Amino acid sequence: MKKLFLYSVLAWGLALSSCGKDDAEPQNLQEPQADGSVTVSVTLPDDAFGNDSRALPQAYAGHKLRCILIVQENGTVTDRQEKLVDEAQDGSFFFTINPEGEDFKCSFWADYVAEDASATDGRYPDLYYNTESLPAVSYKATGNELFNNDACDAFSLSLLNGATAGTMTRPLAKVSFADERPETVASAGNVSVSNYNVYNGFDIVNGTVSDTPVSISYSGPAADADNGVWFYNYLFVGNKNSLPGNLTMKVGENTHDVSTENITLTANRKINATLNWERANGIITVDVSFDDPDTPNVGDYYYSDGTWSTSLNAEKTVIGVVFATSETEAAADSPENYDGVTFEDGKIHAWVMGWRDLHPTPRFVNASAEQGASGSTVESIEGVGQGEDDIYGFANCNAWIGNVLTSPKVYVALPNVMDSYAGNYNASVPEGKTSGWYIPAIGQLAALRNAYIAEDSKVKAALQGLVDAGYGSGDANAKVLLVEKNDAGANQYYWSSTAYEGSSSNSVMRMTFVNEDGVAVTNQNGGSSGSPCRPILTF
Repeated sequence: MKKLFLYSVLAWGLALSSCGKDDAEPQNLQEPQADGSVTVSVTLPDDAFGNDSRALPQAYAGHKLRCILIVQENGTVTDRQEKLVDEAQDGSFFFTINPEGEDFKCSFWADYVAEDASATDGRYPDLYYNTESLPAVSYKATGNELFNNDACDAFSLSLLNGATAGTMTRPLAKVSFADERPETVASAGNVSVSNYNVYNGFDIVNGTVSDTPVSISYSGPAADADNGVWFYNYLFVGNKNSLPGNLTMKVGENTHDVSTENITLTANRKINATLNWERANGIITVDVSFDDPDTPNVGDYYYSDGTWSTSLNAEKTVIGVVFATSETEAAADSPENYDGVTFEDGKIHAWVMGWRDLHPTPRFVNASAEQGASGSTVESIEGVGQGEDDIYGFANCNAWIGNVLTSPKVYVALPNVMDSYAGNYNASVPEGKTSGWYIPAIGQLAALRNAYIAEDSKVKAALQGLVDAGYGSGDANAKVLLVEKNDAGANQYYWSSTAYEGSSSNSVMRMTFVNEDGVAVTNQNGGSSGSPCRPILTF
């Protein structure tokens, strides 16, 4: 099925978004201070601020994140405090409470309010959710505000009695309705949604959803016409994981009911409901898929211990950045392409680019192994992939090595990647979990190029995050961002491991990350020129 979520979902992530990540912080017990006060803290998911950084909390334009604490003693709310994101420290909110005894219970709700909201008696005006009756939360709006709006994201947590710290999760599912044919959405103009009944209420203490539905409605442009998304919402999930009934869609002069029977809601998940409007005849049924929270995403950091995360974990060693996953370009890859490698779960999860280029800029072949030797050319290309669709970089590299050069010629880029990159650049790979470093095939470089030059590129942003965090700061030769032009202003072309069979000689394909009209994206070189090289690995 076509991946539906290519559009940017700025704040959506996962409460525990990295596979292998530590579990949520323990719900600590804390001794009261001498005056009887207790400090309570709650941590938000890594990406809850919308910029994948806990150091610089931000929100959607026109909004600020608000966190509410309620304290219950003997089942009665005895304290309520609210803070805005400005008061957060490293992704956590801290509250001071004065409970009567030790058997108090702290619960939290975090949502978005207007950026210019001011407090009255310590409370900020609700925007999308009604919090007047906490621990019960309900929708405040029922119209367009609840559609196609990531500021409807929210988080909650209820601690054990006496506990004073924990991490919030989403009590919501993000449900999107999309079309099998994006061009249908692109040409449709506006869409209207009516008779859409959803359960209107969530108890942040016991996790139950209200039995009372409310009808929400929408009229306006599609959420993401280019990628075929009609509309999406954030819906409460607790003890109910289905919708109360069907909904009605109108596009142009045509109106159809859409069945929600196949939709199973799961908290903290993105649920993708796909339909075909053009073939609609009577009630439309949907195909449903969901995004697995344990899978990597493009732009995630990949660490030396084999884990990954959307936000940079300063306590771990980054060795690369995910640029393609099993849901994007890496879907065409399979474990059979990696002779001698055993992958976790027996499947390909992602392609990862190394965190920096090789230095010095290597030739593919040298005339000899002597210091200062001149460049030379490749010879046999037996077994090496050809063509711009080639994605078999790992196999290519091994095939090149099998094509022994005439003595005293030697390969340069290949051993510098496969044998030395991990040790030279603090990029050791987790044992038994990856292919190890290799030179990407031209098709893999194309996937990297597409991810790197994309508008609001997550890959480029992740690499910039490494620069900002000091990666490569002690080495003037470290190139973390991909090099587009050299010091003389000439376009730079990166080595691939894909061969090119010419009429009179063989060569190696290269690709540039320059994104300008008239620039040839690929070219070929016999192997004698120095070219940048960015290793990749598969896991």
